[in-house]
Amino acid sequence: YEVPEPMLNRRQIVDITDDNTGKVHSVARGHTPIYVNEVGHNPKMHSNVLIRDKNDHSVYYYVCIDKEHAMKKGDTVELLVDYGDHYEQVRERKGYGQVNMSEQLGGDEEDGARLQRNFQEREEVEKDISSLKIWEMFHLVEFLMEKILNPIDKSIGSLSTGQPDLHRRGDLIARRRLDWVGEKLAGRILDYVADPLVDSSSEFISSLKVSVRKWRFVSMPKLFNRLNPEFRKVLLGE
Repeated sequence: YEVPEPMLNRRQIVDITDDNTGKVHSVARGHTPIYVNEVGHNPKMHSNVLIRDKNDHSVYYYVCIDKEHAMKKGDTVELLVDYGDHYEQVRERKGYGQVNMSEQLGGDEEDGARLQRNFQEREEVEKDISSLKIWEMFHLVEFLMEKILNPIDKSIGSLSTGQPDLHRRGDLIARRRLDWVGEKLAGRILDYVADPLVDSSSEFISSLKVSVRKWRFVSMPKLFNRLNPEFRKVLLGE
C-alpha cells in the first residue's frame, strides 16, 4: 500500500509480504493494522485511519475522526483505511477496483480476467528485463535465487505422493512464473553476448549463464500429472 511520505523523491509503497512465500509476513500478522479493512471505491465507506511513515520507514496507523463523522460516547465505528492509488492493481485482482465496477471486469477468480492481467504484467516484466544492465541482472538473479527460487525448489522437492496442498500449489504457480522469467533472462544474456561492446567471456556473463540454467522447471511434467484438472488449467494459464 502507499504512504504519503516520499522516498528519494518518489512515491513510497510499503510491502508487507514475505519474499519466499508471497504471503503476508509474520511480523505484519502480529500487529493490528493488517486487520483494518480498506475503503476501496465504496462511496458509503469513509476512511478514518491515516497511514504515516516515520522513524526510518516504520509505519504507523493513526485513528482520525473528523467533525463530519463525530462520535458520541458509547458509539462504535469500524476502522477503515485507504491504501492509495498504487494499490489499485491489487483491488482489481480482488474484484473491487474501479475497472471492475465500470467495465464489469471480474477479479482473478475469472479465468479470462486473470489471464488478461497476467499478459499485461508479462509485457511490463519483459520491458524491464530488456533494459537491464549486466550488473543489474547479476544482482536481480542473485536476489531472486536466494529469496524465492531456492526456497521454492526446496519446498517442491519435499512433495510426497498425492495431491499437493494449497500452500504447495502457490509454490507451483510461482515456480512456473520463474521458469518463464528465466527464459526472458536467458534471452537478455544472448543480447549481451551479441553486443560487441560487452565482454562475453567476463565472469559476470559466465555466472549469469550458469545461474539462469537452473531456472528451468524440469520437474513440472511429472508433478503436472498429479494435479487435478482445475489446477492444471490454472497452472497452464501462468
